[in-house]
Order: sequence, then structure tokens, then C-alpha cells
Amino acid sequence: MAKSIAIIGSNGRNSSAWINAFLARGSHVKNLVRDRSKSHPRSGLKFVTFDLNNYSSYESALSGVELLALVTPPDPLQTERELALHLYRCLHGGRRQLRPR
Repeated sequence: MAKSIAIIGSNGRNSSAWINAFLARGSHVKNLVRDRSKSHPRSGLKFVTFDLNNYSSYESALSGVELLALVTPPDPLQTERELALHLYRCLHGGRRQLRPR
């Protein structure tokens, strides 16, 4: 069975390699974006409105997701956002991280 994966930052350049790899493995990929009008439709991808600063958007956007990838450029609030996502995943069924070694 294919994994359900959500990618935050999927409209950026950094995420295209991740998206291609996940789709090649047969994964179901959700693009979590703030503004869907800036998204470029692509076969196999589902666009879901999501805002890291709006915690009420987490539950519906992350429902059914088995793996969450955060692909963003450096930001002063990055640590706070990563901690909020980590806490959410811990409270709602575990967590997984994708980090280069």
C-alpha cells in the first residue's frame, strides 16, 4: 500500500526533488500550501490549504498523513514551527522526520 505524504513548502524549488522521488515510489502526495492560487497543477498531487501559523488548519490538512516533510528556506520562526508540528504529531499518533545526515 502506498504511503500518504504531506509536503510543506511544495511550491518552492527545494521540494521538486522530494515530490519526484515520492511520486516515483507510488506515494500519495499532498501539497500543503498557504495560497492555492500560486500552485501549479500536477498529476498525482493534491493541493491542501495549510498555514504553519494557523494551528487550526493542522488537523484537516494532516488527516491520514503517514509522513510529513517540511521543505522551507531558513526563517526566523522555523524552530517554533518545527516544534509545533512535532508536538502535533506526538499528540496525534507519532512522528517521523526526514533529515539529511
